[in-house]
Amino acid sequence: MKNYKLGYQKTTDIVSLGRRLTKKLAIKKFLYKFIPTLLIVLFISAPSTTTVQKIIFVIFISLLITTGFIAADFQFSQLWLRLPLDQTRNQSVEFLNDRIRYYQFKGYIDNVKYFYSVLLGKEDKFIKEYKYEDIQSVELLLKHRYENYGTPIARDWYVLDYRFEFKDGNHFYFYWPFTIDDDARFIGMILDEKVENVIDKDHVIDALKNGIHLNDYVKTTEN
Repeated sequence: MKNYKLGYQKTTDIVSLGRRLTKKLAIKKFLYKFIPTLLIVLFISAPSTTTVQKIIFVIFISLLITTGFIAADFQFSQLWLRLPLDQTRNQSVEFLNDRIRYYQFKGYIDNVKYFYSVLLGKEDKFIKEYKYEDIQSVELLLKHRYENYGTPIARDWYVLDYRFEFKDGNHFYFYWPFTIDDDARFIGMILDEKVENVIDKDHVIDALKNGIHLNDYVKTTEN
């Protein structure tokens, strides 16, 4: 799990994996996708005569492409930074006093519905909640992964995937979520205190609780 301190900001004050998609963030994401798309479509169609029908068509095509980007949560920065598609697909897990609250990506169409429902303030039907006593287990899966930021040299990271199993049979796998500020430490303490069964074969929960970067933690265990 990577702890981002620069370039990302929390969208709520709640301890979380990932960032919850709020109305403010949804508007920002929409504009970041729509404006470049509109400019590109305008540039391509510039040689033709400008008419009302053409303007409507350009806006329609731009909205259609933007909706496709929203479905995949594509970011234009991925083109020059060579980042993978958003690791979370708008997913987030919030750790409240007595329960967790999360959104789970279940496909591109549902992701679009969720995105626009957030814009309209009607996202509750997409959000699931479980009390801590209703969690069967949380598994911390230590992974060694690589990524690069617009350079030919990839950097390796030790990160965590999370697998949530619930007593009603539902489950949720969270691939490589990021945390912001000091949330990783709080998550470690919350899991240790409130979840009955934490599966932690690599013993990383102490690293979380003590704010130790996983790269540093792995080095100490290898020595």
